[in-house]
Amino acid sequence: NSVGKFWPDRKAAGLQACCRLGETKVNNVANLKLEFPQGTSRKKSKSDQSLYSVPSCWTITGFRRVQTQDLGPTSASEQVTPANYVMSSSSQYQAEYQNMQNYVANLNIPSVVKADILLKIEEFIKNYEAYTNSLQMSHASLLHRATIQGAGAFNGRTIYQAHYEMTETCCPQEIRNAKNLRVLLQGWADGIVASSPR
Repeated sequence: NSVGKFWPDRKAAGLQACCRLGETKVNNVANLKLEFPQGTSRKKSKSDQSLYSVPSCWTITGFRRVQTQDLGPTSASEQVTPANYVMSSSSQYQAEYQNMQNYVANLNIPSVVKADILLKIEEFIKNYEAYTNSLQMSHASLLHRATIQGAGAFNGRTIYQAHYEMTETCCPQEIRNAKNLRVLLQGWADGIVASSPR
């Protein structure tokens, strides 16, 4: 949960935000509809699939199949692909804090300003680490597959229609890669120094 958390200003770091930390959205995706008319032979079958890939700054943190129609012999499955990155670990966050301590120590600003910047950076890093730990699941895509068969010469139609209700959570680059976090924090610190009275 990021409510009430303190995050670095991306504009101060010269970066563009792709989503707000803590932001979650639910989308209906990977729709499939397959149908055979009444009287279709049991020997007939057809399959289809629908792939949904999450946008780059987001990760799939939950999903469920919602079937709106299901008549006759049908089958369906999903295959999820894990994200191709690993979230930053506690030790990586600690290492970045030490890097930032060294970076701030070398800034040409009064000691009281350095201390204030380091306090804020420590809070940022604690918040990022807690946020990373809160992401229970991290997937990049979901493949929805379905197959239907004819119900037989004297039976009714076959129909399968379904989609996935996908929960997506903001997952920006700085929690996937420690170097990106360093760029953000250094840019934020530089922005504070540049805007401070001389």
